[in-house]
Amino acid sequence: MKFHSVVVALMSLFFVETSLSGAPVSTHKEGNSIPGTNVAKTDKSSVENQSLQRTLSIIKPDAVEENLVDSINARFTQGGLQIIAQKKLHLTKSQVEKFYEVHRGKVFYDGLCEYMSSGPVMVQVMCGKNAVSKNREIMGSTNPNEAKIGTVRKDFGKDIRHNAVHGSDSVENANIEISFFFSELELMQ
Repeated sequence: MKFHSVVVALMSLFFVETSLSGAPVSTHKEGNSIPGTNVAKTDKSSVENQSLQRTLSIIKPDAVEENLVDSINARFTQGGLQIIAQKKLHLTKSQVEKFYEVHRGKVFYDGLCEYMSSGPVMVQVMCGKNAVSKNREIMGSTNPNEAKIGTVRKDFGKDIRHNAVHGSDSVENANIEISFFFSELELMQ
């Protein structure tokens, strides 16, 4: 019985103190251990802050047509993001409508769906520390005229619709968007 408790405690230590990247995460705080063991409780915020995230990026039809994929991806990788899956697709209007369902009824919805189905796009999954916010920082403001100098949208976007890239706006939406285009088997991480 004692052997079993030691094994469970060691296994708990491994799973509790390992981030998504496999790197150890220090979660032990004084008085913060699981009763009857030396295993630290998980401090959820510290694990989330130190773990890798995935995010979805779409390089839009205008940027693909202008052969800007490599230049845009260089910005992402130089910013600390790693591309772990990538597909060049020509989406149908119904696929785009389903992907952007959350925006149905908004004034820009129909035009967005027409545009995103007008030519090939590069759909990709990126991974890194705080990948969602890092991607959004690198992309810049939705409107290229309001984006900071040096961002993808400022440098490659034309207007609010033809702004070169789409990126997930939250970890939850990133997971939904990634699963729309990719299976777990396709993710190289």
